[in-house]
Amino acid sequence: MKRVTEAEYIKDYKILVTFNNGVKKIVDMEKNLWGEMFEPLKDKNLFKQFSVNKDIHTIVWANGADFSPDSLYESGKPITREVKRTSSRAKVKNY
Repeated sequence: MKRVTEAEYIKDYKILVTFNNGVKKIVDMEKNLWGEMFEPLKDKNLFKQFSVNKDIHTIVWANGADFSPDSLYESGKPITREVKRTSSRAKVKNY
């Protein structure tokens, strides 16, 4: 079972997710933001306000929205280039 250990906002609806096996993936959530729970997260200011819940081992938002770690792992793209960090945000080119 996969577990999210860290997550960092990249840009748009992309999150850099680190899993308990050490794998880091870029997960683009844009296509998943539909339905009553996820629709409000189309507001990027709200989307950016996620955290990692250590009890359920995934990313969560204040409105109760979350995605299973396994679905994040399956939908994520492995990092093939180094992530450049500037200020408090991570920047990834060509993703």
